[in-house]
Amino acid sequence: MLTLHRRLLALRRGDPALTVGGYRTVSADDAVLVYGRHHEGRRLVVALNLTSVDQPRQLAGETLLSTYLDHPPPGTLRADEGRILAVR
Repeated sequence: MLTLHRRLLALRRGDPALTVGGYRTVSADDAVLVYGRHHEGRRLVVALNLTSVDQPRQLAGETLLSTYLDHPPPGTLRADEGRILAVR
């Protein structure tokens, strides 16, 4: 848990899109919230699985951080997972 918090804080400090960037909701339902952050051409997507079961989701972009602290499998947002992705 400490490692995750340290990585989240480092990412937030190092990426203005997460602090001063704009926000827009991409999609939201009872299971998954996906929103975007952007600043000066940099675009990030944050995907949050709000359930305790895996959710099928195609998420485009390079994973910068996952709450599982690994490289997630494509096509699935795992149970209780949060993921931050850089989008081109």
